[in-house]
Amino acid sequence: MLAEKVKQVQTTVYVTDDDPEFRSTIGKILDGTEYKFQIFASSDELVDALVNSDSNAIVFLDLHMERENGIATITRLQPYNQRIRLRFITGGARSLADTAELIAKARSINVGETLYKPFPRQAFVDAISDDIGLIAR
Repeated sequence: MLAEKVKQVQTTVYVTDDDPEFRSTIGKILDGTEYKFQIFASSDELVDALVNSDSNAIVFLDLHMERENGIATITRLQPYNQRIRLRFITGGARSLADTAELIAKARSINVGETLYKPFPRQAFVDAISDDIGLIAR
């Protein structure tokens, strides 16, 4: 009997933040890892990437962006809720992050713990590792 080949779905890390310095720092962190990643300045770029990808996704989404904040983006992510793990990143108030998490969960999006800027490099890498373990199940 031939063993069936199981197609492994790749996981991509997506980071969306409108701060160019933050994107640069996150890019340097991710360059030193084994993870496939894409970094965006806007939620439009993030949604376009998700539309054109069939990989699982770990999404880090800034709550405070000029054009469209993270809460407004949640509805646009809902069609992909079966294959994404969402984490918010913010330098703002905890109450806004709590609200965003509740909204995302209400839309059946798998939400992880919010990361508050500035966060340690290792906290970011650990969050990715934890989420890959969860999304692979």
